[in-house]
Amino acid sequence: LTRSGEILSIPWGQYKVKQPDWETVEGWFTTTADAVQGITLLTGSHAHPRAQHAAFLQILDIETAEVFAQWTEELTFLGHTDILHRCVIERTPSGGAHIGFLCRTIGDTQKITLARRAADNKILVELLQHQPCTIAPTAGAWKPEHPANAAYVLTHGDWTHPYELSAEQRAQLVL
Repeated sequence: LTRSGEILSIPWGQYKVKQPDWETVEGWFTTTADAVQGITLLTGSHAHPRAQHAAFLQILDIETAEVFAQWTEELTFLGHTDILHRCVIERTPSGGAHIGFLCRTIGDTQKITLARRAADNKILVELLQHQPCTIAPTAGAWKPEHPANAAYVLTHGDWTHPYELSAEQRAQLVL
């Protein structure tokens, strides 16, 4: 996404099987005035050839700061903060969060809705399993309800090296 709002894609066919080197990635973000302002990850996928016992990227998408606070409080109350420390945590412009992890257990659907607001049926928490997800860094407001110039902020972990959770840990994380 350029500063003017134009969406430019990076040809990625070759990167399905081989990761780009650091200089290439750095160039995507710095070479022009309209350098890339965001990255989108595809959950549930990995490079070919498929590993025999692959762990798949999954992202728990929490929409608001209030729901994120309630969710972390519940995890703490249940004694599962050790699982949270194994996850990538990124705060979103809305104050919510993306919680990323790898797990060999994954469903067939794009996403699973875990919580909705009763008043308007808005999705508040969903598990992205085979769904694109925009992650940091970006200064663009991706949704109209995000404040202008709000950014995604990585607060824990690293998207390049998410940790693997067991099926049991995944179940405890999605409450």
